[in-house]
Amino acid sequence: MPARLLVKEASTVADRPPDQLSELRGEHPCWLDIADPKGEDLRQAASELDLHPLALEDAQHQHQRPKIDEYDDTTSSSSTPRGAEPDVIRHRELGIFVKHNAIVTVHEGSLAALAVVERASAKGKLATTGLLLHALPTRSSTAISDILDGLGDRVELIEAMVIDGDPRDSQTSIASCSS
Repeated sequence: MPARLLVKEASTVADRPPDQLSELRGEHPCWLDIADPKGEDLRQAASELDLHPLALEDAQHQHQRPKIDEYDDTTSSSSTPRGAEPDVIRHRELGIFVKHNAIVTVHEGSLAALAVVERASAKGKLATTGLLLHALPTRSSTAISDILDGLGDRVELIEAMVIDGDPRDSQTSIASCSS
């Protein structure tokens, strides 16, 4: 999945080549999304934006704890689980680098939360890097809540089956204990 540079222009959000980040961020809010933390796009962005080597290392090596480190710019790492299958929660890390008029997100593969933020950005709802920075962890938190709500619904269904169900409808040890 190639890196994408989304640039807020007068009335639209344009997709530009990632190597234009440095020149465009002077005039327009920019979001560079990198889906391969070990690829050349991150090294190029790190060089252009003068990202701190320790922050860069954290983005390249997943399994970091959620944190915010402040160097000459701000770096934030946060977890974003995603529910690909009903019984599985997958962990994905999202690294966020903030520089004047630019945000760089780094992760492995695709993240549904980022797609939601991108759609909001394309509709003009996130016109500044500040709004974009607010939307990224907020949407990630919402994704976590959605997953937990789904699990809660399943637990309630199982509780209802155990408490209200007819023991003859199930072969579980719980049902046989209630008779």
